[in-house]
Amino acid sequence: MKLSILLGSVRKERQSHRLAYFIKDQMMKKGVIVNLIDLKNYSLPIYGSSISDEETKSVETISGLLKSSQAVIIVTPEYHSNIPAALKNIMEYCGINLIGKVTGIASASATRFGGVNASNILHITLLNLGAYLPSRRLLVPEIHLAFNQNNEPVQNEIREQAEKFLDELLSYTNLLENKVSTTDESGAFTEK
Repeated sequence: MKLSILLGSVRKERQSHRLAYFIKDQMMKKGVIVNLIDLKNYSLPIYGSSISDEETKSVETISGLLKSSQAVIIVTPEYHSNIPAALKNIMEYCGINLIGKVTGIASASATRFGGVNASNILHITLLNLGAYLPSRRLLVPEIHLAFNQNNEPVQNEIREQAEKFLDELLSYTNLLENKVSTTDESGAFTEK
């Protein structure tokens, strides 16, 4: 299986990258091929403005990675009860590649609420795009205290919640990948 992790923060002081790297390591241990798309490595103008050839290549690269993945996990911090502008911007450019794609949400915040507001906003956006959303989300409170320098959780609860989140995402992806519905001559659905 191939998975893309979209890291939605570009701030110098960000902490959510620790969560993204932890998820990447956990998925690789499960035998998943992982592409980590760090928006900090791409320079994109505000959607709708003029875009250079180099910026067009960035959009094409990110779109290609998302399109070629069976599943996507979006890692977002919560800024002012919302998702970061960089993440919203890339959703405008590349969100079409999430249609019909299993997409998990992992959010984090400096507060005890774990980015629940950002998670809810992203959930609505992804539903409107036509992504398939597993029921479980991964919320990490007090992200600045949650991981050590090696991007490992300092609390077992985060590790346990991450395991449940990742297992559900993999199960959901496998279920959708293996159950292909078609219609027969009468128009009735059949499973392959």
